[in-house]
Amino acid sequence: MSNTQFNTQIASLEASVDRPRIRVTPDNRVDTNSAAAFLGIKKKTMANWRSRGEGPPWRKVAGLVFYDWSGLQAFARGDD
Repeated sequence: MSNTQFNTQIASLEASVDRPRIRVTPDNRVDTNSAAAFLGIKKKTMANWRSRGEGPPWRKVAGLVFYDWSGLQAFARGDD
């Protein structure tokens, strides 16, 4: 297989991977949908963690739950 063929195959595989869309607000907030997608879990798991005081730090803004982007990344890395 030539280098060009190999690169074409890699590009094709990368294009077929479903990457979650993570929406980060200008002030670095992430909603529950994006946070769950980033962590690869369901929104319900995020809600369960919140009710038990587990998971990444979160806050409510105008009745909506948000996560701090850097806090979410730290949680994913396993930082305390």
